[in-house]
Amino acid sequence: MGTVVLSLAIFFGFAYRVFVEDKTIFIMDYNLAVLRAAKEVVQNELRTRFDYLDALVPRLVSDEASAKDVFDSLSPTFKNSVIAIRVYQKNGVGYFSVLREFIHQEFLTRRQLPNDFIDRVNLKFPLPLDEIISKDNYRLINQTMSVADSNTIIPMITYVIRTSKADSSKDLVVVANFDQDFLIDKLRQSEMAEVFLVSERGDLLSHSNRQVLKDSAETRFVHPITQHLKTEVGAEQSLELTVGDEPYLVNVGKIGFKGIFVVAEVEKKQVVQAMALMLNKTLLLAGLVISLSIVAGVVFSAHLTSNVERLNQAAMELGSGNLDVVIHVDSRDEIGMMAKTFEWMRGRVKALLIEAAQKAQLEEELRTAHLVQNTILTPPELHSDRFELASYYASAAMCGGDIWDAWVRKDELIMMVGDATGHGAPAALVTAVAKSCVATLRSEMKDNLLLPSEYLTKLNQIVFETCRGELLMTMAVVRLDLNSGKVTLSNAGHELPLCLRGESVDVEPLMVRGERLGFAKDSIFVNGDFSLGETDTLILYTDGLTEAENAKGKMWGERKLKKILKTSSNLKLAELKDSIVESVNQHVKAHPVKDDIAFVMIQRKVALRKAQAA
Repeated sequence: MGTVVLSLAIFFGFAYRVFVEDKTIFIMDYNLAVLRAAKEVVQNELRTRFDYLDALVPRLVSDEASAKDVFDSLSPTFKNSVIAIRVYQKNGVGYFSVLREFIHQEFLTRRQLPNDFIDRVNLKFPLPLDEIISKDNYRLINQTMSVADSNTIIPMITYVIRTSKADSSKDLVVVANFDQDFLIDKLRQSEMAEVFLVSERGDLLSHSNRQVLKDSAETRFVHPITQHLKTEVGAEQSLELTVGDEPYLVNVGKIGFKGIFVVAEVEKKQVVQAMALMLNKTLLLAGLVISLSIVAGVVFSAHLTSNVERLNQAAMELGSGNLDVVIHVDSRDEIGMMAKTFEWMRGRVKALLIEAAQKAQLEEELRTAHLVQNTILTPPELHSDRFELASYYASAAMCGGDIWDAWVRKDELIMMVGDATGHGAPAALVTAVAKSCVATLRSEMKDNLLLPSEYLTKLNQIVFETCRGELLMTMAVVRLDLNSGKVTLSNAGHELPLCLRGESVDVEPLMVRGERLGFAKDSIFVNGDFSLGETDTLILYTDGLTEAENAKGKMWGERKLKKILKTSSNLKLAELKDSIVESVNQHVKAHPVKDDIAFVMIQRKVALRKAQAA
């Protein structure tokens, strides 16, 4: 008898251990799902505001528009969450002064805050402006604080971005303070998991608990995850960490901004307690079921048999294709639960079939859109003894958002490269509009060439009227005099073109800036003049090239592009193109590319033409 009891005790102990491990894995998977959902929404919210700030910078630092005019032109989503925007400039003695500013007075009044609230915040949390100038290009800072003589907490996240005027080499810093409610709401999606945003520096940036957010702004954020972030972290990781002497199940993942991570954690004690309660109830229920099963089997056998027969008949009809079959089982036992499950399953099968048909129709429409886009956006094939051109294009989706075009009029070559925000069908729509507009301009102007800024002005009006600020596009337009090598460039928020100087093997960015196409109807674009020597190479590219990520979330980078240009300056243009593509492919490997990639390179053939003429 003692042996039987011991065997049962060992069995149930082993079963309980397996049960605990299984449920722990389940909770980790649940926590990972929470993390992925949070990553998606947080990245979207942060990226939306970063993109708006990036597009807003040229107008903020310009003297042509007042800060109020700039603010009034913002979208409602951006305007409702911004508290203040300031532009700082470093003077000759090393101090920063406010060049321009906008304070959202309506927000201060609504929250009953003093007019000097932002000054008080900056006094309590000094801005690292020197570090932004010398080390970083941007930084997110938690500046949450409570109002004096009040328990009201104002959750605030601050963007600090380095920039410069188009006509000046002086560095400027744009500081934008946002109400953090837009992030806090997104971090409160789970009742079990606690989700927060943290930087690799160990600073807490956002949290679902305002008090924690305020305390971490005033003192150092203490959490073992900050030490872990100092090591190499992949796109997503699952860990077991001890927080305040309590074990936690923790998931951490990157969100697409350098050095910023989302963390989702669940206290392991709560999981074990929940599992123990569940196990006790299960054992109690099992004993009760066993006790009543004999009586229930005798009393309700006929009732159960009839309900099983109904389920069988309904299953047969469903199998024959009748998705509208309805089962009538009036029972609160397991058969009743099976009937409800059957009804749920029938509804899901029907919904999935409808969804599959809609998906097939959508895929057919996407294939048609892909065919139309390939017809409209076919890259030009230019062959000339006056220049050599090499290009590359790879779409991240069936319909791409990158575009490039080039044509020759008289002794000048016009070339443009553009990138619509996002990718897929919406981006393809913008590129199709831009390509159609370019084709119309070429047809109407014929031999009368426009300046690059004039092309961008006309394209901006069309994109703005078509997309109403919902979709934007960046573009760089180059006009090259094939005789003199003079390059006229205008830029609408696009990546700076690079010029490889053949004699010095230096890579020079061509500095001309402007707003994105479609951001504002009255955007002003400027021209910049440069030269392209006989041994120089000019490259225009989209951000998908330098931002191509590998499985660890590391970008290929502009530094890698410049290095290849310098070390491969002796290659032919086609070989240089292949070298760039091979380096990107080796970097990303099998990891799916998230953005379209396009680049175009050109060299003049002045020496060849002179030899032929002689």
